Amino acid sequence: MGILKNHNRYSHGFTLIELVIGIIIMIIVAGILTLIIRASFDTYESVKSRKDIIVDGSLATKRFTREFRGMTSLISAQETSIQFEYHGSDIVTYQLVDSTLKRQMSGEAQARVLAHNVETANSTFNYYAQDHSQFSNFPLTFTERENVWMVELVLRLTDNVSGQSVQYVANAFPENFVLN
Repeated sequence: MGILKNHNRYSHGFTLIELVIGIIIMIIVAGILTLIIRASFDTYESVKSRKDIIVDGSLATKRFTREFRGMTSLISAQETSIQFEYHGSDIVTYQLVDSTLKRQMSGEAQARVLAHNVETANSTFNYYAQDHSQFSNFPLTFTERENVWMVELVLRLTDNVSGQSVQYVANAFPENFVLN
């Protein structure tokens, strides 16, 4: 029995105050970790969204430029749309509509979206003659369409997460244009 009487009062575990302080410290650390993890996810979403509009804009402008090079006849030319004959057989239409850039080829039932989040008010097709004068009355007449030397696609896309915008400007020249 002498062994039982000789015990230390601190040897039985933690006091209530020590437990409460430990729990408070764990709550503070968990809160800080939650904020750090949340900020990481927000950054990831913002970067992913920005990357998506950059990829959309880049691919859309490159495709337009590549296809316009193969243009054999300009059928319709407006500020928000262009339609042309591609390599003498297919008709290709590009339209800036409903915050998108759409492309439709003859024979397709519906237009395909090439780019989302397009600021259609700040995006346009610009048409230039060989002397670098810009055509400004739309739709272009037959004679004006025959004299289009270059088409400039201005495509402005906005990231919905961060609100940042990216603007692409693509200058496209038809391969079959004869210099005077």
